[in-house]
Amino acid sequence: MPMNVIIGLSSEDSIVNDMISIMYRNGTTRSYVNNVHVNYKLYYEGLELYGPGAKFRIYFDDKGNVIGFLGVFFRVKEYKELTILSPMDAVNKLYDVGFGRSMPINLVDRAVVKSIKLVYFVPSPSVNTTYIIPAYIIKGELIGKNGEKQEFIRLVWAVSIDELKHI
Repeated sequence: MPMNVIIGLSSEDSIVNDMISIMYRNGTTRSYVNNVHVNYKLYYEGLELYGPGAKFRIYFDDKGNVIGFLGVFFRVKEYKELTILSPMDAVNKLYDVGFGRSMPINLVDRAVVKSIKLVYFVPSPSVNTTYIIPAYIIKGELIGKNGEKQEFIRLVWAVSIDELKHI
């Protein structure tokens, strides 16, 4: 792993118990822990790596023995400097890309942004790309004209699409 990539415990759901439930023909159900795994976050140059290619997970059996590992290793080097959009520009782009929820935009009375964080998006290794891309993770709440509320989490590119086309 490159020296400038740091591994840290995730503050959100760091230790996870994967449960399996089995329903028998007689109608009874039995649930048990299939495995326990610990999720770690990766950071590059102080920013969190986010997305399907930014995974680092260690699996344990019921005795605490390591039974598996899920992770993606890659080399990171600077390609070119890009202009990062302001957080406000990213919030304004939400109306262009949508909120990722089932509430139609014409029924939204207002959107409340609760947090915005600059990250590097890491695509899935199956995509066969070699770039990590600056993005904002925006969390908030949609409030409908009828008072209905829906939480949203949305990824918005932190660079212009025109700049991305030239990479």
